[in-house]
Amino acid sequence: MHPFENVTETLLSPENKDMEQIPDVLLLDFSNTEKQDLLPISRTQEEKSNIAFKFPNIANFLMKSLDTLCITLESKAKHQKDLVLSNLFLMNNYDYILSSIRTPQIFKHIYHNRILFAEKKIHLFQENYIQASWNKAISCLLLVNKSLFYDPIAKSKRKKSKISKAEKKEIRSNFSNFNLELESQFRCQKNYVIPDRTLRDNIRKKSANLVIPLYQQFLERNSKIDFAKDTSKYYKYPVETVQKMIYGFFSQTINI
Repeated sequence: MHPFENVTETLLSPENKDMEQIPDVLLLDFSNTEKQDLLPISRTQEEKSNIAFKFPNIANFLMKSLDTLCITLESKAKHQKDLVLSNLFLMNNYDYILSSIRTPQIFKHIYHNRILFAEKKIHLFQENYIQASWNKAISCLLLVNKSLFYDPIAKSKRKKSKISKAEKKEIRSNFSNFNLELESQFRCQKNYVIPDRTLRDNIRKKSANLVIPLYQQFLERNSKIDFAKDTSKYYKYPVETVQKMIYGFFSQTINI
């Protein structure tokens, strides 16, 4: 979590008893902010009647502060070149904001469109996070070259397919690179932290649903190909182990 969250936590804390005392002069000035950088505001008649216009200082302060907070977080994330870490940073921060503004003390002052906006952002960062995490590994599993698929005639005779030296080298390379990438992701991601249990479990499940079927197909596709003298050293991880590694993300207690 970024140090900036200390400001977020202080602002959104239900224990902040000084909110009602904030004068107009302390509200943030957005006169120089581009319109497209702000969150959209749409106030329905129901929101107008339910959200306390009785307390305009509090509502305005929260809305403007949330706008500026989201803009600042995304600006900070742009300085992180690692897409996995930048999306992890944004996902955790937006999830913290969402959980905070859902507290009864704050929720009554928040327009519903802000909740929807935060939920959509979390979903986007989650998808980006999974994609950035697995792009390299998946590229090793998706072989386009049709000649690398085992020959159906050879398969029927229970014989190994004959392929060129270059194709054998490509298969060995893809096995090795996938194994290395899987190990790298496991080492890194088991040390990452996602405080929200539901979000954490959802990422594990989506990652497994993405990787496991492709890995199974990759193993099956190469099972009848004699691509090395000792193919066993390339079949380093059974499907069950890969799944265990993925579900071991965000948990330092899991070791393979």
